[in-house]
Amino acid sequence: MSIDLPGAAHDTDAGVRAALRPVRGMRERLTTLFKAGLIGGHAMGIMAVGLSMVIWGGHGLASAGLAAATTVLFFTIGHLVQLLFVNADPRTQMVAGLSGYGIRVGGLAIAFIAYQNLGSEILAPYAVALGAVATAIGWVTTEVLAFRQLRIPAYDEYVEDGEVAR
Repeated sequence: MSIDLPGAAHDTDAGVRAALRPVRGMRERLTTLFKAGLIGGHAMGIMAVGLSMVIWGGHGLASAGLAAATTVLFFTIGHLVQLLFVNADPRTQMVAGLSGYGIRVGGLAIAFIAYQNLGSEILAPYAVALGAVATAIGWVTTEVLAFRQLRIPAYDEYVEDGEVAR
């Protein structure tokens, strides 16, 4: 099987090497999405914490703040896993992403079970929901808006430095 790439001059090894090179700029794209998510998540989280403080007082402030911080941490760990495996093959990326997600969800489940076993109302449930949902909506919304601005070279040919893509 040969891969015909312009400039490969019938050298199938050169074509295969060119096709297997890591995509350039992927780390920068992930970092851009991460920064956008951090900004949006924090903005909405702060608004949710403020609203919770007005409605439920200090109890709501602490509850929404903890939920917002947990949500930001959840998304941050997911992005860090993506950044660690940015140049890995797709199967490794899938395993890493799913493993990281499983560990994060497992950690949340353990925290929830531990909280349920305390038997007291330490957190305001509606403030927790408001803080977590608002932060997640802010993160994902700004990430999608940033994603619209990115150029994703899914079908672009790989070019060496100094060459122009056709």
